[in-house]
Amino acid sequence: MTGTEIFSFHESDLDGARDAIRSNYFDTSLDLVGRGRPYEFRFSGMARRSLSVGDCFYTAGMQIDMSDLGTCYYVNFPAAGHMDVEHRGASFAVGPTRAAVFRPIGGIAMRTSDDYRSFAVRIESGALEDALEHQLGRSVRRPLELAPNLEIGDGAGRSWARLVRLIAAETTSPGGLLSHDVTAAPMQEALLRGLLFSVEHPYRDALAAPVRSWGPGPVKRAVEAMEATPDHPFTVAELARIALVSVRSLQEAFRRHLGTTPMSYLQELRLACAHDALVRADPTAVTVSQVALRCGFAHPGRFSLAYRANYGIPPSETLRHSRIRSLAA
Repeated sequence: MTGTEIFSFHESDLDGARDAIRSNYFDTSLDLVGRGRPYEFRFSGMARRSLSVGDCFYTAGMQIDMSDLGTCYYVNFPAAGHMDVEHRGASFAVGPTRAAVFRPIGGIAMRTSDDYRSFAVRIESGALEDALEHQLGRSVRRPLELAPNLEIGDGAGRSWARLVRLIAAETTSPGGLLSHDVTAAPMQEALLRGLLFSVEHPYRDALAAPVRSWGPGPVKRAVEAMEATPDHPFTVAELARIALVSVRSLQEAFRRHLGTTPMSYLQELRLACAHDALVRADPTAVTVSQVALRCGFAHPGRFSLAYRANYGIPPSETLRHSRIRSLAA
């Protein structure tokens, strides 16, 4: 199981809303823009180690202020309504194609419209820098000087926002992608990496620069680790540490020597593990779901789709043929 915590709040008073935000994100003031409006606050999401992703909804316009965040970065973008933002001397509006990006130090003022729904991402500052260092294979200056806003209407920003929405949606799916480390850990890594490739910061050019070409040694070390424990919740950063290179160098080495990516290779390895297990299984003693989990697939439905795409038949048919073979033996 995973260390992901799911939270959900439904409040109709400001004190309850403040407490909900404080317990999952940070201390903040929270005041109604229009005193005559009825007020309701809904807040759901997930918290996993250094990352929180939430889906927030205010029925009435809110004035939200903080002296600074202190130990985290915070990204907010709307699904409905709009918000005006002030942070570190910058003032701008947040809307359907633009997210606000807040750095750990510096006062924050947010003023929302009525019926404002947004996605809120909180990242501990050390986690974002660690992710960048894994990518580059060298130290970076902390905290990162992120741009105050992020375009999410197209390109990498849109892909990142789509991932945030997916993670938020999974919080309402018991037994979904966030329920197991094998899927939750790569999703967290993808969200951190995606932000680094989407928002402007001093290391963006370095992320886009060519990487050193390596021999097969790092690939061999990573492959051996995956083959030894295919059900382990590997991330690319962990594989890069095992391979003794940066994330970008490992990705380039896999592309050069195997024509694939580390995570795609891991997917194929897990599928082969499951196929072999199903072929050899005693169909009276094992299920497809048990085999899938043992080989690193936390979601049976997604496993079945991937298996069928790879082998042309559903995994249940492979298991059924195993039963036929056992009866004929």
